[in-house]
Amino acid sequence: MNVIRVCLLVLALGAAARGEAPFERMKQQTVLIKVVIQTNAGVSVSVGSGFVIGDGRYVVTNFHVCCQPVRGEIRRTIVIHESASLTITASVKWRSKLKDLSILEPEERLDRPAVSFAPRSLCRDGQDVYAVGFPGAANLGDEESNLIPKITDGIISAMVRAPDADAILGGGTRLYQTTNGINPGNSGGPIFDECGRVVAVVSAKSRIGDAIAWAIQVDELLEELPALDISASVASSSCGAGGLGLPMQLLVAAALAAAVLVAFLRYPGPIAQSAGTLLAGLFPSRNKPPSSSREKPILRGIEGYYAGTELEMDSLTWWLGRDSRVSDLVIPDAEGVSKRHCGIRFDEKTGNFILEDAWSTNGTFLADGERIPAGEARTLRPGDRFFLATPGQLFELRMDKEYGKP
Repeated sequence: MNVIRVCLLVLALGAAARGEAPFERMKQQTVLIKVVIQTNAGVSVSVGSGFVIGDGRYVVTNFHVCCQPVRGEIRRTIVIHESASLTITASVKWRSKLKDLSILEPEERLDRPAVSFAPRSLCRDGQDVYAVGFPGAANLGDEESNLIPKITDGIISAMVRAPDADAILGGGTRLYQTTNGINPGNSGGPIFDECGRVVAVVSAKSRIGDAIAWAIQVDELLEELPALDISASVASSSCGAGGLGLPMQLLVAAALAAAVLVAFLRYPGPIAQSAGTLLAGLFPSRNKPPSSSREKPILRGIEGYYAGTELEMDSLTWWLGRDSRVSDLVIPDAEGVSKRHCGIRFDEKTGNFILEDAWSTNGTFLADGERIPAGEARTLRPGDRFFLATPGQLFELRMDKEYGKP
């Protein structure tokens, strides 16, 4: 049984790579916005998209979706659709014509998860991204179907700035050019990375070329939030950062698993006890000791699949979950554990650990039973424990005092 567990561990770590983005959560975080405008000529309705921030209290969209002046306007009403039977009126909390961004404040708190953000420093040209929203061209006439957010994939083609004289995109505003298929109605909607973090806000598309769209980098929004007293979860590491490429991972994992099996048949005791040491060759960058300390940060399994296993950590985030496509440390067939459940890393500057919930369904908990809010992080000290969904998947964080001795 020990050799099977060791081999599964090796193969799980070797197969860790980015996988499908969390599309269902993306759709939950995206809302349909309608603006009802009454003038002397009658009533007109425009449609746009937005996404939830500030724990459901606010919605981000474009300035041109909600706030563009209309000649002869008598009344303007902004409505956010929670469902076919529930709409919530919203007011404008903040707006910027220059950046083509606005923040709406619904009269009632939305029952939807807030997004997390990935700033420009974590993005790159050629990166896969997903636009989510409500393009009017996809309107089928069925109310329920029209309230389903639509997803289009693409890549970041370039990082650019809008011309200073551009009144639509916002003069000087930092943009991404992307290949996402967007249409009227997508404006103000989010563009996500593969980890489900918002990297940009849809703003415009080319009228003379195909697969050319522009989206406002979230840095333009994030720098405004502190003054508005709106909190935001901002990522500190790239999506799927670190590790070997998938083909090499699989090759190395298979070879190492075979070596472990042969060695185990000859020396079952020592091999079973030192499986964690044998794994060090898989991810050399993850096993580099912190430069500012002579202690080694350790993640130790206490209960569950990894009970008795120790893994050395560093400043890169280890993602825990049951799906090897989106998690580094895989917990197969664990009840209540999400595909990508939580992340843990060591902070070299403070000597503490950072535990981050990855929007798990059943929660990430501290040892005393406190649940970490979805998508948020907690600072833990050596000796602290945490568990995924149930105490049956319990881990401990510690420092190995013997590291660095002659």
